[in-house]
Amino acid sequence: MVSGLPITYRAPAFTAGDRVLIVAVHPDDETLATGGLIQAAHAAGAAVRVVFVTDGDDNPWPQRWLERRWRIDAAARRRWGARRRDEARAALATLGIEADAARFLGLPDQGLTALLVAGDALERALRSAIDAFDPSWIAGPSRADRHPDHSAVAVALDRIGQISGRPVPAQRLAAIVHGAIDTADVALALDAAASHRKREALAAHRTQLALSRGRLERMAAPVERYTSEAGPSSSGLLTLPFAPHRRRLARHALLIVAEGEGGAVERRCLDLPPHRRPDADSALPFGWRLTVEPRTLTLRPGVASGPLYAKIDRLGPRWIVFDADGWHRWLPR
Repeated sequence: MVSGLPITYRAPAFTAGDRVLIVAVHPDDETLATGGLIQAAHAAGAAVRVVFVTDGDDNPWPQRWLERRWRIDAAARRRWGARRRDEARAALATLGIEADAARFLGLPDQGLTALLVAGDALERALRSAIDAFDPSWIAGPSRADRHPDHSAVAVALDRIGQISGRPVPAQRLAAIVHGAIDTADVALALDAAASHRKREALAAHRTQLALSRGRLERMAAPVERYTSEAGPSSSGLLTLPFAPHRRRLARHALLIVAEGEGGAVERRCLDLPPHRRPDADSALPFGWRLTVEPRTLTLRPGVASGPLYAKIDRLGPRWIVFDADGWHRWLPR
């Protein structure tokens, strides 16, 4: 047993020849999800690079509190994003990583789900960063993370992994920052020094601690847990939970990223009216069919169906960022 973990958990074993890519969706995710992992890779002599997908600039409440302003315009968001980049560099320095190991993609904070469904811009940006570094390990978010930006990046990384064409694909580690992880098979227990350094790195993210210090300090756990795959999949029917109260309280859409024969990809956003069955089958790609049941949506594959990712997404303004459920994956047998 390690820190109360079953012996079936294993720790990642890095070597001096490894190249470890950390995919942080927002500044502070590099510390919360992988602060110990970064230290372990660095101590082993592995090359480490950290890619920040967004600048975390759509973060209005801490900004209003610290800047004593109500209106957050585009210029204010850019200034906030620059501040969060500086915090990320300071956190990495505390973890032993030089500033030139950080890459900032500057993609839209709280807009990655829309980017994923609209086209391949998210996948292209991540693929470019992966190809430039050629990692042997990739640590990033899980599809089960309740933050929509995190789960969207996880889908993009999963799709990139399936089509990588590399002779030896990078090993994937998926972490949940927002929500509970219950399928982990990899765990890294930090010693006292590494845990202290992780907390010091978190302290660099002053903007985030302003209103959420207690929550974030609890999240900076001394044991980091990961799944070594991209999470469970279905190969029969794909069933998505959709409780009646969710249908009544807000508008939703069924989001789909599907692949067919020859690598063709279709991305759809299908409205789910709260009071009638959607006319859906004609809108689904590659022979998929949809059945709407009292508490679930069920997707049935067609003969030519390839990998598919599906999510029920809440539409309209959000006071709470987090999802009730993330993306589900279907793979052909």
